[in-house]
Amino acid sequence: MNGNNPVTRDDLDLPLLPGTTRRRTRFSLMERLKKDKWLLLLALPGLLYYIVFRYFPMFGIVMAFQDFSIRDGIFGSDFVGLKNIRMFINHPSFWMLLKNTVLLGLLSVVLTLPVAVLFAVLLTEIKSRLLSRFTQSIALMPYFIATVVIVGIAINMLAPETGLINRLIEALGGESIHFIQEPGWFRPIYIITEIWQKNGWLAVVFIAAILGIDQQLYEASAIDGAGRLKKLIHITIPLIFPIIAIMFVLRVGQIMNLSFEKTILLQNPLNYATSDIIDTYIYRRGFLHGDISYASAVDLFKGAVSLLFALGTNYVTKRLTSKSAF
Repeated sequence: MNGNNPVTRDDLDLPLLPGTTRRRTRFSLMERLKKDKWLLLLALPGLLYYIVFRYFPMFGIVMAFQDFSIRDGIFGSDFVGLKNIRMFINHPSFWMLLKNTVLLGLLSVVLTLPVAVLFAVLLTEIKSRLLSRFTQSIALMPYFIATVVIVGIAINMLAPETGLINRLIEALGGESIHFIQEPGWFRPIYIITEIWQKNGWLAVVFIAAILGIDQQLYEASAIDGAGRLKKLIHITIPLIFPIIAIMFVLRVGQIMNLSFEKTILLQNPLNYATSDIIDTYIYRRGFLHGDISYASAVDLFKGAVSLLFALGTNYVTKRLTSKSAF
């Protein structure tokens, strides 16, 4: 007995008799909210962010199918169906914009993820804990620097006359290069600054996955005579591959969502051939020309392509590795 309340089988945690089931305690919604109130309060800012800036703006998609007028509003503007999307597909710059966006996004995914994995592996191989933490902190710093500052540093380093890179080229007997004005250099500059800025942040996920591997596996392989390379090939990479696959799917889903700030800051009339992407086109048509319906339709098209990339990559990854993001 426990006071006036009888002791039940659940209180004693005794094994169940054959053919019986354990009674589950039911909590009302209010009891659950009261129990987890601090966790819910902690999640509230993030929830409000997604509701206000992600989900609520979705109602504006209807403008993509209208001849939107600020005076008439969403409910008073004429409905035109798929006219705006057809106009974009038939636009002379459509294929150039699509190619630039997809190619830049694919290069970003294909190059940044392997670098992050390699960096994570090398970082976990550092024996000194202090040196490892210091290196990781230095690698994380660019992620918290504003994109405009990152681009400003890149432009100053690549300046034709005073830039450090061009001075080094001239010291080696070469001629200075106008990197920012050359269309062929836009993608390398974008990818290098992207790796510099986000490598440390992406590596955090892989570092956590590597540190979660059972150390007994490494000890057993060392007894069998395996070196660092064999441990990496046969233990580390296979065990963190599910994480790599999920990160790959998530990154592919963001192929069309390039860094607008970095692109617009590096863009100029001389490198439009490679730097003009769908986001910059939306900016010009929506904000500079005031064609809100057309810009909304282009953004909707971009979102649909992103969804197809994510679903396709997730399907292929699931078939090949039995792992998927959803």
